[in-house]
Amino acid sequence: MTRLKQHTNPLIVATARPEHQRFIGEKLQSVVARLHGEPIDFDGTLHYQTHRCKWRHHTMPVRVVGVWNPATQRYHLYLTNVPREKLGLEHIPAVYAARWEIELLFRELKTQYRIDDLRSRSRHVTECLLYASLLTLAVSRRLHKLLAPNPSRLPQRHPFDRWAVLFTTISRDLLDLIVGPISQRAFIAVRLRRFLLHEARDPNRRRLLLPVRAQLGQFGALA
Repeated sequence: MTRLKQHTNPLIVATARPEHQRFIGEKLQSVVARLHGEPIDFDGTLHYQTHRCKWRHHTMPVRVVGVWNPATQRYHLYLTNVPREKLGLEHIPAVYAARWEIELLFRELKTQYRIDDLRSRSRHVTECLLYASLLTLAVSRRLHKLLAPNPSRLPQRHPFDRWAVLFTTISRDLLDLIVGPISQRAFIAVRLRRFLLHEARDPNRRRLLLPVRAQLGQFGALA
């Protein structure tokens, strides 16, 4: 399942909606402007080329689903090969959103918790490093949840992508808080709490959260 790119224009060969039979044989992009917010669920063919020794033309069957977004006044279009009997049109945006949650979780593990930096050929060492990354993520999310009295609002105020950067920055201070001198722990705890509450807050409150930007296809914001 993926978002349909603007330049992709599959040929419509069938439809799940009887009132859309008249669009069979047309290209998708010419049809979308005439649907006026109606749900889209077409079967189509997508043509693409590959090049090794010479260019070859291929055809791939796809299912095209479109859901109207009244806020932006445009369609969210998706390509998938999941049949209708397994996944209804109304559930595809939610499944796509869940897919991005998984993608962004692995992105956080790789960019901040070094799950892709496993410099060992030993299976046991590699497994230890993987578990270390996963435990670091678990501790990070737990601390994120405990930071404020109203944790249900934290993802909006303190987004996970910003929090992960801060958590890796203060990792040495957290270690001092756990195993350092008892006489200094209270001071370290107060200092860290003030730092996190101040720095974890998203300075751009109008900016959409990273999972939302990803689901909307605003990939430029992910760099």
